[in-house]
Amino acid sequence: MDHMTTITPDSATPDDTAHPVAVAELLDDLAYSGLTPQEQGRRFERLAKRFLQVEPKFADQFSDVWLWNEWPGRGNRPDNGIDLVAKDRYTGELTGVQAKFFDPSVRLQKGKIDSFFTELGKADFAQGLVVNTSVEWSSSAEAALQDQSKPITRLGVDELVDSTVDWSQFSFD
Repeated sequence: MDHMTTITPDSATPDDTAHPVAVAELLDDLAYSGLTPQEQGRRFERLAKRFLQVEPKFADQFSDVWLWNEWPGRGNRPDNGIDLVAKDRYTGELTGVQAKFFDPSVRLQKGKIDSFFTELGKADFAQGLVVNTSVEWSSSAEAALQDQSKPITRLGVDELVDSTVDWSQFSFD
């Protein structure tokens, strides 16, 4: 990630920053880790998995969250765009999740999520979720998001920063 923008909230005060600063520090540490973009992506996938497991809204919604290679339903299929799979606690339906770790100042381009859209269209998944650190999406990525046959929710860095997750307890390892 070239030119990573620090995502620590500007208006933080000591009493309300324990969680936002911790996730901002985690993401900054990951950005400046010297790891390859692929390894940064794998680590961000683990952060996204933990977020979906412990953020109250999603912890209530999903009974299980798997990395793609952990999901029992994948068979021998390779990772072609779905990074995580979440099972709805109430309906049993599956949500395909794409996790993208990019510099927040760089627009997410459609080409970076095309394979996700393709895989999401398969019968396994009832809906999609994109967890990403890009603040803005390109106009073609936005248009592609709107043209999907299944509902897709988008979570950005703001949702991670504003979450109730105690990020000080998280480790990429």
